[in-house]
Amino acid sequence: MANNSSDAYERTVLRGEMAELAFLYRAAREGIAVAKPWGASHPYDCLVQHKSRLLRVQVKSTFTEPTRTDPRAYQVVTSRRIHGKHCYYTREQVDFVATFVGTRDIWYIIPIEKIGTRRRVYLYPDGRKNPAGGIFEEFREAWHLLKGESPIGDISAASAEGAASGWGSWTSGTKKWGQYRPLEAGNSDALARQR
Repeated sequence: MANNSSDAYERTVLRGEMAELAFLYRAAREGIAVAKPWGASHPYDCLVQHKSRLLRVQVKSTFTEPTRTDPRAYQVVTSRRIHGKHCYYTREQVDFVATFVGTRDIWYIIPIEKIGTRRRVYLYPDGRKNPAGGIFEEFREAWHLLKGESPIGDISAASAEGAASGWGSWTSGTKKWGQYRPLEAGNSDALARQR
């Protein structure tokens, strides 16, 4: 008879692999090229490319239904454990976390800055009564972020929204969503992403 903890680990690994396969398929359907790094030593699961844009994506998932305590919330663990300690992904390691609600076939493409130091995120695809809840709903099916595109048609409205939110702006002379945080003086990496 197998050890219950090893069975649970194997189920977790299998579900993670299923989520990665689902991501590969969906990204390809969206016109995004995907590459898997060799081995498991990188903090990201996939590299994605759309035109000349290259990003690192960590895939996370849940295949369980919400609990009775919060019947609308799907919980997705967004941290990882290294030597028994919870570790959070940083901007230097990952650009986006693609979270998959497997029982609903719903994706959230969340910039790593929006996750911060949360161990888990709660997703509400059916909405939530509390107006403060559902803070990640703007990233539901946000595949345009991996393409560097904005869902907003008006450039001036997008610039105003980006400036007000402090998390994005239009690049000058293009119709592509530029970066995920305001440019800082001397930040050549952010400037390169903007081009």
